[in-house]
Amino acid sequence: WDDRMVWPGPRLWVPLVGAVEQRRTQRVSWFGRQGTKSYVMGFPNAPRKVAFGFDPHGPWDHSARGEVFGLAPGQVREDKRVLFVSDQSLAPLVSAFWGLSQPVFALRGMVQPAPGRGEVQLATGQGAPLVQLPLGADGSFALKVPADAYALTLQSTAGAHTQMVEVRDPDGAMVPIAMPAAGFVKVTVQDRAGEVIPARLRFEGVDGTLTPTLGMSDRQPVASNFVFATHPADVELPAGKYRLTITRGPEWSSHVSVVTVRSDVGTSLTAQLDRAIDVGAWVGADLHVHAVGSFDSTVSISDRLTTLAAEGVMVAVATDHNHVNDYRAIAPDHRAWNWLMGERGIEVTTWDPYWGHFNAYPLPEGFAPPAPVRQTPTQIFAWLRQRAPEALVQVNHPRMKPLIGYFDLAAFDPSRSQAGAAFDPGFDAIELANGMDLGRQIEIENNVVDWFALLNRGACYVATGSSDSHKLAFQWAGYPRTYVNVPRDTAMPSSEAFFANLRRGRAFVTSGPFVDARLGDAQLGDLVSATGDVVVRAEVQATTMAPVHNIELIANGAVVFRRKLNLSQGGKTTTLLRASITRDTWLVVRVSGQATPAFSGRLLPRTENATFAFTNPIFVDADDDGRFSAPEAPEDPALFPRCHRSHWPPLVAPADAALPLDGP
Repeated sequence: WDDRMVWPGPRLWVPLVGAVEQRRTQRVSWFGRQGTKSYVMGFPNAPRKVAFGFDPHGPWDHSARGEVFGLAPGQVREDKRVLFVSDQSLAPLVSAFWGLSQPVFALRGMVQPAPGRGEVQLATGQGAPLVQLPLGADGSFALKVPADAYALTLQSTAGAHTQMVEVRDPDGAMVPIAMPAAGFVKVTVQDRAGEVIPARLRFEGVDGTLTPTLGMSDRQPVASNFVFATHPADVELPAGKYRLTITRGPEWSSHVSVVTVRSDVGTSLTAQLDRAIDVGAWVGADLHVHAVGSFDSTVSISDRLTTLAAEGVMVAVATDHNHVNDYRAIAPDHRAWNWLMGERGIEVTTWDPYWGHFNAYPLPEGFAPPAPVRQTPTQIFAWLRQRAPEALVQVNHPRMKPLIGYFDLAAFDPSRSQAGAAFDPGFDAIELANGMDLGRQIEIENNVVDWFALLNRGACYVATGSSDSHKLAFQWAGYPRTYVNVPRDTAMPSSEAFFANLRRGRAFVTSGPFVDARLGDAQLGDLVSATGDVVVRAEVQATTMAPVHNIELIANGAVVFRRKLNLSQGGKTTTLLRASITRDTWLVVRVSGQATPAFSGRLLPRTENATFAFTNPIFVDADDDGRFSAPEAPEDPALFPRCHRSHWPPLVAPADAALPLDGP
């Protein structure tokens, strides 16, 4: 027979293969996943062909296919699956499975001096990985294994060391492992005033030095060869020479240097980062990010706060699956609060049936999540409105597959004014740019096309972008992000002002570039009275890491003005964009740039994509009736409710049509 198990999130481990990072099919006798809850699924009768499924966030499910066989009348065949579950590592679960069919003997070891944090990989004598063993605080490890020859590889921030061992005796084997000599480098990141600031550090081996694996540190959050820090970082590395790249998000410059690490003496380095973007009153926010509390994330709250601060995010909304995290209550003394504001939110994640994922934020203290099963979108929205009346409801990744995108699941096609019976339009915002799509620009473009169709039908949902990060690295917190204009006299905005201006549409979405637009005195989200030739004044800022090469003005879904920009090396420019207004019109400004080594190598490693940013609309009232009348508004507003900003008190004064029509 065939069976399927859904166990999303934790790292997938397959014997003789190791960690599995993408969809594949493999014949195995067992496999497991390690996380806050670990499991091993085994096949005692015979190996089975297993298909391992992934969604955009990581491992999702597996399907195991049984063998084809025939049975004579009265004949019985038994085919077993066994499932071991623990809140510990995979190692004791694998031992339990091995022990079902053969004798197992104790394999013990001690790493000296104890590295504090690390692990030992057990492999066959030929080096094929079997399982990873965590180290105790004293450097010890233990496992029961069948009699055989094995390779043990110590993996620590000081480097790797492999030695062979044979387990034959019923008394088992004891293996001492010498810890490789390590070096230390202390990195301090400062702003121009000399104040220590958070940052992301990347170490790459050069001149024959291997790029390190830093996933063992207990000093600060680390992943792969990245370190995230809110204070001077003490990094343990094998002796060698490294290229060090330091970033702090799209608003800041970067630093690149080569550092030599020795095992006999420590190394220190102080780097200065400068503001590269003049943000003014704009506040960068990640409105969709995960940590523990989500079933598919193992990132601690402390580590999540550090990564958000290191990427220069100012407002972070905790949006875990069907769980409300309160960052401030959980980690009240975290250094990130010097630069970061945390808000309560939730990602309502539905199944049975699947209707997609919906954010709600900000949430009141004590908010009780809705049931994620056997609920319609209408019931979910009603629950959120009743218990969190001030919250914005956001449709996340509206067309993400499989079984994640609301628009697909509800058969919604705004361009044809069609939807399935269960579709409910009672939300406030749409996540057009999701971090999982940064390498798939077409997915973002498709979402934008849907949004344009909605605007043309009078449904004026706020456009947002957010990371949806579940990990520390390669799902980068803060990319993309939403900037909200919040004038204030303090360093941090008030929660009330931030969300009020987001709801009003005073926001743009970006993977790095900065864009703002005005029509006379009208800002993003405003309704302004104007007709005839008008000029939109767009302010664009770019950096060498996030360049801009093109700018467009879009009116009611059509590009009406396009211009090349030369911001390959960064900089700031003001561009005047012309449109001819004959009827009520919405206007959006969009910029883009070609991907560069600085973008995919420094700002967003492993992200091969063009840079982009786009604004929320300015609405133009051409007939001066005090409202926005959409160009394709249907007679029946049930599917496309009247724009929730169809009355903007007070109406912005008429735009100055005498502005020059030819900009720089």
